[in-house]
Amino acid sequence: MTTLARYVAALSACIGIVVFVIAPLDGLDVVSSRVLGLTVIVVSLWVTGIVSPALPTFILFLVVMLFGLAPASVTFSGFSAGAAWLTFTGIIFGLAIHRTGLGDRLAGVLLKRFGQSYAGAIAGTVLTGFVFCFLMPSAMGRCAILVPLVIALADALGLTEERRGRTGLIMAAVFSTVLSGYSILPAGIPTVVMAGAAESLFGIVLQFAPYMLLHFPISGVLTLLSITALSLVLFKDRVDHAAEPAGDERPWTAQERRLTVILVAVLALWATDFLHGVSPAWIGLFGAIICVLPYVGTIDAEAMGKECDYTPWIFTVGIISLGSVIAASGLASSIGSTIFALTDFEPGSDGKNFALMIAVYSAIAAVTTTAGVPPLLTPMANDIATAAGWPILTVLMAHTVGQYVMLYPYQIPPILTGALLGRISLLNTTLMGLCWSVIYLAVIAPMSFFWWRWLGMFS
Repeated sequence: MTTLARYVAALSACIGIVVFVIAPLDGLDVVSSRVLGLTVIVVSLWVTGIVSPALPTFILFLVVMLFGLAPASVTFSGFSAGAAWLTFTGIIFGLAIHRTGLGDRLAGVLLKRFGQSYAGAIAGTVLTGFVFCFLMPSAMGRCAILVPLVIALADALGLTEERRGRTGLIMAAVFSTVLSGYSILPAGIPTVVMAGAAESLFGIVLQFAPYMLLHFPISGVLTLLSITALSLVLFKDRVDHAAEPAGDERPWTAQERRLTVILVAVLALWATDFLHGVSPAWIGLFGAIICVLPYVGTIDAEAMGKECDYTPWIFTVGIISLGSVIAASGLASSIGSTIFALTDFEPGSDGKNFALMIAVYSAIAAVTTTAGVPPLLTPMANDIATAAGWPILTVLMAHTVGQYVMLYPYQIPPILTGALLGRISLLNTTLMGLCWSVIYLAVIAPMSFFWWRWLGMFS
């Protein structure tokens, strides 16, 4: 924890308290103003990492209920959200993968496939993260499975917790599987929400292949390459030694077999959710329960109580609950309308309009997270299309280009949750996100614009 982080947290907390006390602010009612002040306090504590990520969640619950800023159903809505239970699932799966030795075995497979160099491990991790996008619809679920495997790989490579290389591997896994998923239609919750809203509001049904053609050749490919390069540069390290794959030296245990069956079943059900309609969260929770059942499970109740760190779960609940409180208070709508009013879309100025879409999405996501943007921005698609002179489909597709920008980890909950599961500091996560955003805005977004124009998206 740095002195700068303490100063930033203290200053932000003071600003938040002042806003809370002097409410209402111009243009906002008392409740919205107080929610704004509370948001500044809570988010600053999350971002700077000067306290446990669970503490701001409890502060949020206390203040909202104490001052009546939202009903209990909204305040504690994070506990009913699927994303929170996917995080819980990840905690249980992570412990099971570690205790059974399955993580070491799978790490051995990765070692064989991608060599025993640090660069090879990073590249293999990024590729694995991308492949998982086709297997699981939820970025939270992908992080829940990937992070324990990457931790086992880091252990096999001799990259202990204090090594930068361990951070690099985990960041490569989390960023690749979350960000590259934006180029695949069903692999990101914000995209799925936008697609559902587009169908209900405008009768537009998004299709897998056209969506991927638009987003993957530029945004998807360059994202994977950029994440690989950033992980190697920001967290430069080397492999001093690589352990021999444990799976080649010992037979499969009964616990490993049971856990493998559980994980394969969960993956299969996740991949086919379009057939059975069951939420990935409840599929994952069912698998987690099986893991801890007596006799048939893979971990005992004592280990679940003593060895599990539930901080990422509480943190995820807090993020979701804060978004719900912001939306219920009217603050999100006020901010969205204000930001939209400040924009200057012009027919024929496609480059400017493209940049404005990124700016608007990023600005709203800075308050509501990426998951909170589609419900606000999608209903405005017709107005934006008229102002910009674009087809409505192009405006809807432009939502995705704004998802990639990350000013701080709170904006993209799966990335922050993955970092917490991997015990990565929020400062390192923020550094990775800011550097990535610079590359995206300077290189990838402009190239995406020209790709879109070549495809005729603006006509």
